[in-house]
Amino acid sequence: MKRKHEQSLRSVIFIEQTPVGSLMAAGTETGICSLCFCNLQDFMDTMDQGLLKSNGVSFEILERVAAQIHEYFNSSRKSFDVPLDISGESEFTQKVLMAALEIPFGRISTYGKLAVKIGKLDAARAVGGALGRNPIPIIIPCHRVVASTNRLQGFSSRGGIETKAQLLRLEGLFVKDGRVKEKELDLSI
Repeated sequence: MKRKHEQSLRSVIFIEQTPVGSLMAAGTETGICSLCFCNLQDFMDTMDQGLLKSNGVSFEILERVAAQIHEYFNSSRKSFDVPLDISGESEFTQKVLMAALEIPFGRISTYGKLAVKIGKLDAARAVGGALGRNPIPIIIPCHRVVASTNRLQGFSSRGGIETKAQLLRLEGLFVKDGRVKEKELDLSI
């Protein structure tokens, strides 16, 4: 089944020169629906498919996303304030993504804690699966979710666990041997 936003036209912007590589942001009429890791050839191939055309999302919003991504990587932005469109996701995934949005910069949570937060006590694995399909990584900070032992698990974007570790380090967390080492008594929420 196609996601709702995949069926509609999308506007896109290519974001170059981030510490984790190039990114492509896409938006529907409602807001940003995708942020993916890609290179210039991936972007050009997507453009050649002819599916991406102006859809009413102002280029100003896409430029704002690009600027905010660069600010995040320059350590001058700790949260994003762009409209998001996750309407194409299942109700469960939407709940998981919205819960992940509440994890502050420089803090971590666990799959189990997010499951409890959305009222699905035994759904830690399902939470992990939903985060693995996160269409808007970085902005929806799935990289801030770790195993109950603080071990880094899963990151479906380019670079995998090392990219997740890089994002956590950027936010001031100490990551060693695939595990977040807490500097303070309790960084998790």
